[in-house]
This record gives sequence, structure tokens and C-alpha cells, in this order.
Amino acid sequence: MVHADNHAPVLSPSTHIVSPNTVLQVGINKGVLVNAVDKDKNLIYATLVTGAIHGSVQLLPGGGFIYTPKPGFTGKDKFIVKGTDNHSNSVQTVITLDVTLNLIPPATPAKPIPTRRAMLPHEIPGLLSP
Repeated sequence: MVHADNHAPVLSPSTHIVSPNTVLQVGINKGVLVNAVDKDKNLIYATLVTGAIHGSVQLLPGGGFIYTPKPGFTGKDKFIVKGTDNHSNSVQTVITLDVTLNLIPPATPAKPIPTRRAMLPHEIPGLLSP
């Protein structure tokens, strides 16, 4: 039975980044319901509508999920969810998964800062020393 004054919940699309050959575990604090809104303040449940093409998705209670990309896959994947408040359903929402190598360059060690009393590794004692 649909209540005449009930509003459907609203879910927001989101994007999550994961490295290839790595399982992504997303908790409820960043899951598919994190920005969900129900004007009637009803409890919202998430339902998986369409699974990912390039991996598997397990939707967890509270909106968290586990995504496992297929071995060796890199690129964009997605799955579709909807929310329900047991009175009406939300519009279907796309959750995008960006399966990519970590492109952040590795940290490099800091170079020594010369001081009046310190010698740099390439200095010859007595030649440039004070």
C-alpha cells in the first residue's frame, strides 16, 4: 500500500577508486546510502538492481558494499542500486567504480640542508670546509 503523502527516498550517485586485483570494502559511512534522503524520515534500505559487468558486488546491510574486480581488469565499472522506504522506491542510482593503478608518485627522501657546521657528502675536507 502506497501512502498518498509518502515521498520516495533519494539516493546520490558516487564514485569509488580501487586498484586492480584488489577487493574494495566500503563501509556504511561511505556506502550507497551515505547521502540518501527521505523527506518522511523513513528508514531507507538499498537494493542491488544491476551488478557490475567487470567484477562482482555484494551489497551489505546499511548500504556498505564489497566490490571485487575481475583479475587484470582496469577501467570504469558500475552497478545500479535503488533505495526503498517500504512505501516507495527511489530512482535508480549509478555507483561508479574506477579500477586504476595508483598514479601517485612515490615519496622521495629529503635532501640534506647544508649548515655552517655540516658537510655535504660530496665536499672534500679542508677544501670547502670553514
